[in-house]
Amino acid sequence: MAYKLKADYVFLGEGAADNALLRKLCENHELPAFDYPFPDNIRKNGKTMGGKDGFGEMLLELEPVIFQQRCSLGILIAVDCGDDWKKSFEHVAKQVAETKLYPRPQEPLTLVSPITEEFRHLPPLVIVMVPGRDRTGGMETLCVEVLRKKHGKTAACLDQYLTCLEGKGVGISGWNAETRSKAEMQCLIATTHRADPNKSGRYAIAASLIDFSDAAFNALAADLKKAAEAL
Repeated sequence: MAYKLKADYVFLGEGAADNALLRKLCENHELPAFDYPFPDNIRKNGKTMGGKDGFGEMLLELEPVIFQQRCSLGILIAVDCGDDWKKSFEHVAKQVAETKLYPRPQEPLTLVSPITEEFRHLPPLVIVMVPGRDRTGGMETLCVEVLRKKHGKTAACLDQYLTCLEGKGVGISGWNAETRSKAEMQCLIATTHRADPNKSGRYAIAASLIDFSDAAFNALAADLKKAAEAL
């Protein structure tokens, strides 16, 4: 049976952790409800789709679903900034254009509509950068900000640990911004969540170990709200 879209807006992220993040932001920042068809609900030949290289494939698989149901008001794509938000944006904008469903987006938070009448059943599409335009990292970057604020003593010890690693020649300073944030987030979760130190970022988000009402998320929530209102 084909997947049934339930909300007015469709969210496309890199994976399940991004979906969990947006759900929490919607709960805490008065954002509209979104549908999350990937990676769990729509699959290609039984395989999940996602990752920073999977947006074009997801759009192509989503198109016939929207054609059959004619119910979506907009598609929001969330892209991690990485070390260079412009390169990350262009990487996904290129994928969107290669589907031949939409023209190439030129800027974040700028809507694009279907490229031809053949695809007029598709809703407008917009790309949002995470954690925000002109920043680096990804959704974990914001989570780390909140966890550091909540667990200040633990964060200070973590910094000493990271400095020690650098001194031994095995530090993470050469890693990209996203990966550094993921490493810090896992350390902070493991040392502050006694009930289950092995929680992944995705489940830490779903289990409300992170306060999504924190001001660290305000700018991203504002971008998401602006995008949804434009759609």
